[in-house]
This record gives sequence, structure tokens and C-alpha cells, in this order.
Amino acid sequence: MDVPLHLPPCPALSSCPPDDIVLDHFSTLSVTDVKALVVRCGKKSCQCDPMPSQLVTSDLFDVLEKHLPRAHWDYADDTQVYFSFRPDGNVSEREAVEVMECCLRDIRTWMATNRLLINDDKTEFLIIGTRRQLQKINIPNITIGNANIVPASHVKNLGCIFDSTLNMDQHVLMTCKAAFYHLHNIRRIHKYLDKRSLLTIIHAFITSRLDYCNGLLYGATATQIEKLQRVQNAAARLATGTSKFSHMQPVLRQLNWLPIRSRIHYNILLLTFKCIHGLAPPYLSDLITIRHPSRYTLRSSQGITLNHPTSKMLATLGSTPIKA
Repeated sequence: MDVPLHLPPCPALSSCPPDDIVLDHFSTLSVTDVKALVVRCGKKSCQCDPMPSQLVTSDLFDVLEKHLPRAHWDYADDTQVYFSFRPDGNVSEREAVEVMECCLRDIRTWMATNRLLINDDKTEFLIIGTRRQLQKINIPNITIGNANIVPASHVKNLGCIFDSTLNMDQHVLMTCKAAFYHLHNIRRIHKYLDKRSLLTIIHAFITSRLDYCNGLLYGATATQIEKLQRVQNAAARLATGTSKFSHMQPVLRQLNWLPIRSRIHYNILLLTFKCIHGLAPPYLSDLITIRHPSRYTLRSSQGITLNHPTSKMLATLGSTPIKA
């Protein structure tokens, strides 16, 4: 996401409340029902004349919509399909798996026709639900070609890691692990760098990881925020030469860095600001509607107020709001 790395909160954004409306874009991953069967397919292109991915995969949308209408994404060579079901509903587990396998068979047929190949070993399969709901599910595998794909505990999606309960613990863990690895390497060479070069490297390898898709961490637990804050504190100590026993708030203020939770709020406020002023893509700006001013003179009518989501919001998967 396009978020400044070390800017203080903009006063102009104070009129844009960090409503959960913008987060509806991210919450659609968990679908509208309680459980979601998500399959991520890796495609391997043939060695032929280069063509835009939109032209190559344009017919693939028709194949997907035949089986799973409005239940797929396509990012160049990364196709994702999902199907939602309830064990006690009209669609059983076996029917859900059959629908998914039938869709994947047609995808393989389409790819063979267009001289493409599915990487069976790169295909991932994830079941999303609460812990109690997942205990009721018994899907050992799904069949793709000659391979049996077992459910994964977590999958990587465009740089973010999602687990079966969408609590983002694995994403925070891997972010901290990668950040501390790069901090260790930077610390070994920092004495050969001037301060400006050191800050540039820290922003490139550390701050960018903390800011990437951090809107998904809105409403994260204090434990998760504390883990990420330790990474930022370690980067600030390295940038300023501060000892580990020093208080970090003055150091962060000196560097003009926002704390982790404030950076998350800033990111959401920035997205909201862009949506209100027509600077965001339609799939985000269409989710936000501005409330018309009341005929009564109230203090709340002086600024910009957003309408609350009209659909019911469920908070059953981690702390992520789920659109019903």
C-alpha cells in the first residue's frame, strides 16, 4: 500500500473516521458464510510469444463463473478460487469438495487447450473458519490432476499470510522474523554508512515490511502490536545509536516515526481520505458513502461523516470484520 514511511498524521485527515467500511474490501476474503474453501492455483506459462496476462486468462473467467460465480480472483499467473458452505446447511462438505474439484478439472482442460500448465506442487488449499467450526470439518484432501492436496495451516496471498482462523498471528510472526533478520545484517555494516544511507536502508528493508498491508491488522491484539513495535524500536535504536534501556517515545519522535498502531490508523485514514476525494480505485471508493447533513444544526454535521455499513458485520473469524 502507498503509505508514507515516516510522516506524522495529517490534520486534514482528522475528519475521516477510521470506520470499518474500508475494511470491507479486505474482509471479503472470508466470504459470506461461516466457512470458506479456498484454493490457490499456481500457473506455469509455456515458452511462446509474450502476451498480456489479461488476454491469456480472459476466457478463464468464463470457466470459473460456470462453477463458482463471483468466487475467484486472478492476479497475472496466480488464480484463486473459493467456495463457502455450512456443514449443517444445504451444501455438505462432500458437495463443496466436488464443486471445487470439478472446477479445477475444467481449469486444467482450459490450460491444456491454451498451452498452459498448473503447478500441482504449488497449489495450496485452505479451509477458513473458527476453531470450533473447523473441528466439525473433515476434508482430508482435494484431488488436482494426479496430486492429492492436503489442507494447509496457512497460505501466502500477495505478500500476506492468512491462517485458517484469520487471526494474523502467522503474518505477524513472519514479518518480525524477516525484519529482525535484515536488522541483524544491517547492524553488521552500519558503521560503514552515514546516517542518511542508514535510514534509507532501514526504510527499504524494515519500515516497508511494517507498513505493507498493515490495514489488515486493524483491531489486532495488543500482543501482536507489541511484537511489531519491538521491531520498530530495534530499528530506531540502530538508526540513532540509542541503548536498549532508553525510553523509545522520544527517539521515535526525533525520527518523526509513528508507533505501529498509529501507523495502522494513519493508513486507514489515508485510504478513507483518498476514497472521499476520488483518489482511490472504484473497488474501494464504492464502499464508502458520505452521510448527508442533517437539517438540525449539530456539532456532528460540521465535518464529513460516513454512513455505517448497511450489511451485517460478523466478528467470528479472529478480530476481522466479516461481511455477511
